Amino acid sequence: MAGVWSDDEIEALLDEYLKLLRAELRGQKLVKAEANREVERRTGRTKGSIEFKFCNLSAALDDLGYPWVKGYKPRGNYQASLSTAAERRLAQKGDISPVKDPQPRAKAARLASRSDLPSALLAGNEAAATDLAMLPHLWDVATGGALVAAAPDGDIVRLANGPAAPGVEAALAWFRSRLQQALPSPAMLFLVGAPGAGKSHTAASLVQDFKEVGGTDDGLANRRYDYEAGPARLTVVNDATIPDPRTGEISISTDINTAIRDGRHLFACVNRGILVQDRAADNGAVNDSEGAQVVRWLMGGQYEGSPDDATQPVRSIVTESGVDVLVVYLDMCSLFEPQPHVEVGESDDKSDVHVEQVLPCRIHQRDDLDVSDVPALSVMADTARELQQDLPYLHPQGVIHANLANLADETLQRSWATMLRCAELQAAQGFTYRELWGAIARSLVGDLPRMIDRNSITKWEQDPGTHDNEWELLKSQAALRWPQAMFDSSAPTVRAGRDPVGRITWSADPARDARPGNFNPAQWDSGWATPVLDAFASQSEDQSPLKGLLSALPQEDPFHKIVQPFDEALDRAYWGRSSAKAMQTDRKRADLGAWYGGYLTRLYAASRGITAFLPAVTLWVESWHHGRNLPQALNDRLPPLLRPQFDPDQPNSPGLLPLFAPKTQPLTVGHGRPQLALRIASVELRCEPTSGQQLSVQLLEQGTLVGTLELDVVLIREALAYSETGHPGLTDLTPVIAPRLERIRSARLASRNLGTVDLSVAMEDTTFQIGIKP
Repeated sequence: MAGVWSDDEIEALLDEYLKLLRAELRGQKLVKAEANREVERRTGRTKGSIEFKFCNLSAALDDLGYPWVKGYKPRGNYQASLSTAAERRLAQKGDISPVKDPQPRAKAARLASRSDLPSALLAGNEAAATDLAMLPHLWDVATGGALVAAAPDGDIVRLANGPAAPGVEAALAWFRSRLQQALPSPAMLFLVGAPGAGKSHTAASLVQDFKEVGGTDDGLANRRYDYEAGPARLTVVNDATIPDPRTGEISISTDINTAIRDGRHLFACVNRGILVQDRAADNGAVNDSEGAQVVRWLMGGQYEGSPDDATQPVRSIVTESGVDVLVVYLDMCSLFEPQPHVEVGESDDKSDVHVEQVLPCRIHQRDDLDVSDVPALSVMADTARELQQDLPYLHPQGVIHANLANLADETLQRSWATMLRCAELQAAQGFTYRELWGAIARSLVGDLPRMIDRNSITKWEQDPGTHDNEWELLKSQAALRWPQAMFDSSAPTVRAGRDPVGRITWSADPARDARPGNFNPAQWDSGWATPVLDAFASQSEDQSPLKGLLSALPQEDPFHKIVQPFDEALDRAYWGRSSAKAMQTDRKRADLGAWYGGYLTRLYAASRGITAFLPAVTLWVESWHHGRNLPQALNDRLPPLLRPQFDPDQPNSPGLLPLFAPKTQPLTVGHGRPQLALRIASVELRCEPTSGQQLSVQLLEQGTLVGTLELDVVLIREALAYSETGHPGLTDLTPVIAPRLERIRSARLASRNLGTVDLSVAMEDTTFQIGIKP
């Protein structure tokens, strides 16, 4: 369901909201979840949309002077018909009295609802700002927005709600079941993940029907909250970074020990850094308390007597005192991949966890992804549907209209998700829901939340600022176009790391790696940028680059979908600017062409889901599908990177590691003075998963393991820089990867890995094998 809420939908909303309001005014218990489900049943709207509309209704009632449901804080920018319907319903019943005078906004809404007034009269009044019903809410979910965390008793409000991380719903059902049983030992559930992964929102959903005990009204966030949960007593550690007010400690192990001592069930939201801090607090001392043992297990260790698979997103143990413990790692599965199914049951009076194995989707198969199976796609699709109601109020040639039209299209949604998946792999930093919402906001409105107030969108479109000419105006707005806003590595807010989303995406800028060729997604090393290069090379007086590119591509090509009226207006302005007298110098013409070339390159790449260094990403994904064996391209290129030959031009040339050099840099032809070196055998590579999103490559010599190295996109990029004959190349990441290679090579010189010592003396371009007699 999308678009402006109809009269029937508003009536369904009012029915449930007014029931809640009357119950609250009578001091009765509110069950907001039931009200939401009833509106969802009658309207087909999403939970997030209904929550927002309830908050809009609170704002309308507040403007009319009436009380509102305290659990739904007023949120402005509501449609005028909402205020009109609410005022009519309250007047009909007459059982709820105003508590203050109506606000000017309510009067404007009455004016906007009158059908006898011409639209031209309404265009300039205050009600016009209320027509943008949903877009202003992006200001809340953008980086630094208000909706980045929630207390357990806070409201869970989003434009759209994505599915919980794999295992969360099953773990919650298991935990709720335990709370209702008379158990001799408490149960514990831990949610572990980075900030913004959804821990506090999950806590809010757990305790929404529980009674808090001993709470405070100081308005401050607390470390722990206590509840009566049916027959059970429950402690929630909502933010483990907040010190305990009694002891000043930040210690999960203490929380665990206290819960065991008091017989309380424990639900804890924990950032990974807190576990490290808790472990370090022991200062190397032996700590055998149950709490300390559980913390070590949470960090990926094994619990004595209860072995399990540390690579899984959900794990369980039973402690020595019989406490059943479950942990869900919220950031172990990418939001841009299909999610594994997780079941949590009981076997022999303890939890039993089963996790379905799901491999990362191959890059060339991502166009076939089901939107509902991928959390990020699901959230973007629902958000775009809800925002469609704002399209009539946006400038049809404007940049926001262009972004919203693009990201409402399923094909381009998949391209968008593929680009962000590639970006997180290149950055070695996964998106949490916090970064995902930041990416959605940035994709739709760019940097506007940093630039203007949420209620000034329409005004900004009408008067975006002072510019000397149309080209400068459109160029400034083009920075908000989603391929630019997300990936332009030359933009200060993206490249400089001031934006958390930009820190992940800038290295994936397609313009950094515009490989010539025509894109073939089934070929791992395919080029793709030739159509763009040809469009600029063949431009003429009557054909701009954009027109040339569109005419060269078939109508079914996704590039035709991504091009919007804004892009056509920008192209006309570029064409006029390039022929202007002000552009007659070669330098100015080159700068103009370079900027517009980057713009079109990103636009073309975005229509296909292409990022920089896509071959390296493709090979990383393919490594998951080859079991222990690596793809042939990696099997050919990784060994020369890890163990370079002395002379790559000689097929049987050995690898040599210097014995007494300050760095374990393998010796190659032309290295300089003679050096004593360890002669190393050829290496066999084996691939192993180490966690939900990580792979390692094991190095074996004659079947013996001599080293392990994380296999990531950075390592693969460096390997691909080597020629097929084993000659090294350089990338911008060579200084980053060098220390990792140094560690794996130096480990070969450890006494445990030496075995039979085979030594050589390396000269300028010759080696002499030597032996040692006792």
